[in-house]
Amino acid sequence: MLTPPALGPRRILAAVWLVWLLCALAILPARADQVTDSVSDQTASQGYGQASGQVLRHASGQVYDQITSQAAGQAAAQGSIEVSDEVALPWRLVIEGAPALRSGIEASLASVLRRYEGSATGIQVERMMQQMKPLALDALAAEGYFRATVDLAVEAPTRDALASAVASGQPEDGVVDSTSAGTGTQFRPAFGVGAGPGAPIMPKLSRLLSSGPGRVVRLQVVTGERTSVGQIQIRFEGTIADEQAEAAARAAARAAFTLAEGSPFRSTDWESAKQAVLRQVRARRFAAARIASSRADVDPETTRADLEVVVDSGPAYRFGELRVRGLEPSEQRLLVRLINIRPGEDYSQAALADLQSRLQGSQYYSFVAVTVETTGADPQALPVDVELGLAQRHKVELGAGYSTNNGPRATAQYTDIDLFGLGIQWRNLFSLEAREQTASSELRLPTDEDGWQLRGRAALGHQDYNGLTIHDQTLLLERAKSTGRIERAVTLEYVRSDESPDGGTASIKRALAPGYGWRYRSFDDLLDPRGGYEVGARVSAASQTFGSDTSFARASARLIAVWPLGAHNSLIARVDGGVVTGGSSEHIPDAFLFRIGGDQSLRGYRYLSIGPREGNAVVGGRLEAITGAEIIHWVTDKVGVAGFYERGDAVDHIADFQWKAGYGAGLRWRTGVGPINADIAYGAAVHEVRVHLSIGFLF
Repeated sequence: MLTPPALGPRRILAAVWLVWLLCALAILPARADQVTDSVSDQTASQGYGQASGQVLRHASGQVYDQITSQAAGQAAAQGSIEVSDEVALPWRLVIEGAPALRSGIEASLASVLRRYEGSATGIQVERMMQQMKPLALDALAAEGYFRATVDLAVEAPTRDALASAVASGQPEDGVVDSTSAGTGTQFRPAFGVGAGPGAPIMPKLSRLLSSGPGRVVRLQVVTGERTSVGQIQIRFEGTIADEQAEAAARAAARAAFTLAEGSPFRSTDWESAKQAVLRQVRARRFAAARIASSRADVDPETTRADLEVVVDSGPAYRFGELRVRGLEPSEQRLLVRLINIRPGEDYSQAALADLQSRLQGSQYYSFVAVTVETTGADPQALPVDVELGLAQRHKVELGAGYSTNNGPRATAQYTDIDLFGLGIQWRNLFSLEAREQTASSELRLPTDEDGWQLRGRAALGHQDYNGLTIHDQTLLLERAKSTGRIERAVTLEYVRSDESPDGGTASIKRALAPGYGWRYRSFDDLLDPRGGYEVGARVSAASQTFGSDTSFARASARLIAVWPLGAHNSLIARVDGGVVTGGSSEHIPDAFLFRIGGDQSLRGYRYLSIGPREGNAVVGGRLEAITGAEIIHWVTDKVGVAGFYERGDAVDHIADFQWKAGYGAGLRWRTGVGPINADIAYGAAVHEVRVHLSIGFLF
């Protein structure tokens, strides 16, 4: 008797694989015919087929990227065309009416269009339309149009229009008659490509659709009358509701509400107005304030929205203990002088923000977080949590860069933030540029209990711009304080300047000048503001009796304002001015005079190229004025285009003053360190075009 050979694992696997291969070869051709027939039958019966995501393929399997019109006609006549799902056909949105609202409607419908990008069946189109209409109405209602109407239709080319486009090589318009989608909304069938014999062949379908008769969702919008704000009621609960003691707090909160009777009603403005009231209540004492309820009663018939906000202030809070995390007890010695909050004081967000700013500005800490938690806390002793990370004591920094003002740049800096263990910061900087070199050493004492910091700086410098060569030595003693949005500084500065104008007389000029500077900044973002303003001024004076070659006084001021213009535009304006009185310019160091021109001064002109002339050199003047405006349109959240116009001059005598204009356009790119700016500017007074590159907020 014969014994069958044992089947090992390898022979079993080989047998299974062979059976699977034979079945696949037998089944796949029949399945392919079945799929092709199904597509053809469905397309012929419904008048539209699987046009979504299709390219055309010859029966041989070769995909046609390019084909002549004669070959297209022959292929269509032979009926040798199959359909395969390879390229998604996009929907294109067309909005008719309400031009100012189109961007908002488009944003609300974008996700639906993406979701149904490859859809072509009647059920899918119907479902898409059902989702789009309420979203469009919601977008209009958010802008205050509660009586708006929206009609939608879907359009696509007919098979005949497509065949004509292929034969001519140019897309042509043409749509089939609209049919009911079952909801009162109209749609028009998609392509009849692949609908059986005679279906046209199309070269590069995706390109043809993008340039010609693609699929369109058409919205016809009638906004009706816009709803306006009617009666406004702001009511209070909690401690702030006390009739006598908190009358001022309630009045301030009501004044913070940013909507007025008769103003257009928009959802975003309504939310912003409520938050403005809440911020005002929380700003002082009422740390746990909340919106208890809010209601907008909208009457579409009268186009009126009555508003009501109820604010619950909760209890009034006082500061309690300071809880420090992240530092060892021995590392907290530098913290004592920086603390500006005392237990028992009334809670205020300004005090918390000031503490955060002081800790960050001290340079002692790499991480700072100042927070409070009202849940479960005693209102009479609200703890303040301070989390800190100690910065590295010794730091060496090397850098390289380029600017259109000064050309290539290399820097080296060494810092010790705790010199001799006394909290004294010592900074040494070396900067090498094409036309300017600087070496400086600076000492900063720890901030005192009142927030003032004393620093001393010694510097050596050399510069050579527009024919004026300067070797200078500077000693500066400054006592400065930064509190919230206000910066103040009292200074005493000594400058010795060895100046050699090309074609002029070389001289040494000395000045010892006490001064005072003040600046107020109210921007929504200091690195990249979209709204707010800044105003600042500085004055200084020197006396021939006390270490100066001549007596003089100097004053300068600056105003910058930023306005948002809608969601995607910003307007920036600024005014700069300065004047020096007394003495003679021949004896005043260049550091106290004015020269303008360059990236952040007057674009279209070389750096420091505008001022009085001595020989062949541009020297400092006694009078300066600059004005300018810039408008930015943000194409995306990160990239914008800008146009600007500015003018100014720097002279010795007002009779010589002549406005010199610069204007141009540029690109803005938002980054974590501020915007990168690339501008092309024309200097009208010199008939030159210049490129300006910079990083940071211009002006």
